[in-house]
Amino acid sequence: AHIDSDAPEVPGANDDGSGTAVSIELARVLSRYQFDASLIFMAVVGEDEGLFGSEAYAAYAQANNIRIDGMITNDVVGNITGSNGITDSLSTRHFSSVNDLTPHRQMSRYMRLKTERYYPVMTINLIPDVDRPGRGGDHQSFQAHGYTAVRFVEPNENLTNQHTATDIVANMSPSYAARVARVNALGLASLAWAPEKPAVPTIADPGNGTSLRVQWSATTPVPDLAGYRVAVRDSGGLYYSRIVDAGNVLQATVTGLTPGVRVAVSVSAYDTAGNESMFSAEALTTPFAVP
Repeated sequence: AHIDSDAPEVPGANDDGSGTAVSIELARVLSRYQFDASLIFMAVVGEDEGLFGSEAYAAYAQANNIRIDGMITNDVVGNITGSNGITDSLSTRHFSSVNDLTPHRQMSRYMRLKTERYYPVMTINLIPDVDRPGRGGDHQSFQAHGYTAVRFVEPNENLTNQHTATDIVANMSPSYAARVARVNALGLASLAWAPEKPAVPTIADPGNGTSLRVQWSATTPVPDLAGYRVAVRDSGGLYYSRIVDAGNVLQATVTGLTPGVRVAVSVSAYDTAGNESMFSAEALTTPFAVP
């Protein structure tokens, strides 16, 4: 999150005190657990002035070869009634990229997938863009330096309370920000406990038009590895159309496809506790019926 406002007289409760509060609460709760990966909770400066804080850290990380598997910014996540008069306390927007095939979009899909499983009261709306029109956030600094990065933002923004003196706690919904924190927590914890994601799979077309043979390499070995799942997404769709549990094998046949309809296929790894990696980069192919 970011801790600055664009002017000294702006309280900045929602933009971005809400995201900062989410980050602090995540640090408080998740610090009680031991993970297989490191979680860094950060409140940067200079977002409203030009992404200076996040750019400084992302550039430092890249220059020092620091591995970062994913970054989430929570920016403007505390309001439920927008300038349009619509009230929505049970969804959030998730921005990633314009391109369907980026790791940013895969991370966005992962956060939706885990929310559907563990906290279905909330809906994660995947938005096929980096950010709102003409707007931006700290995730863009990390994307520019080659890291996977995404953004949470409330579904209906009240623009009259952004960058103004009315951006105060009284105009926020702390209970909504708490729901956003839970969505973050379950996604981050799942990733930090999960095996590493597999490499992009290879696809063989048997020529019947309705099935594909998918093969992949084993992920980095862990003693509690339990298996792999194969996700299929219709090309042009934002989200997975089906997920097949393949078990602890390195190949699977996906059936029930439509001849001539292009699909994207990716693979995840999961352990005995059910912690699942992000899905791999996607392989694109079109099943054809060969005469």
